[in-house]
Amino acid sequence: GDETGLRLALLDAAGLDLRARRGLLEQLAPHLSSQRDVAVIVGDPDSPPDTVRELQTVAELMGLA
Repeated sequence: GDETGLRLALLDAAGLDLRARRGLLEQLAPHLSSQRDVAVIVGDPDSPPDTVRELQTVAELMGLA
């Protein structure tokens, strides 16, 4: 997104373990701002619901959410 629009991030976590998913969030972190929300979309439609919960938990532990 631009300075005023919605920001989106597409994470392709298919087949990745939790450590690799954290790596994805670490790559995303420099692009995040506490003043603007970011919608994160998990790009694997076959991904189990636990994937999103795990990403949320890791993001919270990293201080990103």
